Amino acid sequence: MIPAGPRLPWYVVSTRPRKEEFARMLLEQAGIAVFVPLVLEWSRSRRRTSEKVNLLFPGYLFVRMSLARDYARVRWTPGVGRVLGPDEHPTTVDESLIDEISARMGSKGYIVQRAELAPGDRVEVKHGPLAGLLGLVEGPSTAPERVRILLTFFARRATVEMDGRDVLRLGHGC
Repeated sequence: MIPAGPRLPWYVVSTRPRKEEFARMLLEQAGIAVFVPLVLEWSRSRRRTSEKVNLLFPGYLFVRMSLARDYARVRWTPGVGRVLGPDEHPTTVDESLIDEISARMGSKGYIVQRAELAPGDRVEVKHGPLAGLLGLVEGPSTAPERVRILLTFFARRATVEMDGRDVLRLGHGC
């Protein structure tokens, strides 16, 4: 979520490697509004899929600050690499971009990436017992993150529901 505060401009801060959380904590303790967009990502091992919330922009934070009052404090905070842009005039970030990212994060506090699948899309099953089969997307399932796919195998057509992360979009088919 976007922290509340005065309507100062947003800037992008580059952090030292893996120091985003440390820099965020110190900046917030100094009274600087910090926005760190998060995203839910999935990783798959042989037997299971795991979910983890990661940084949307690893190595970067958004800070809302007054250049005259806060620039030196932000620039010299441990964990901060630099404020992006020329030293005398760092580049501001459009407020609408921050609002859009925040809106996508929603109430969960992170962005959930959904497979961009639409009815009629040709797909290939990439994981699971049906891996390698081709099919057509019929539509979304009743469960979130799932999709209904029409597959043809053993000379029969069958509609299956599967996790949208298990399929690869090949294009729009007939």
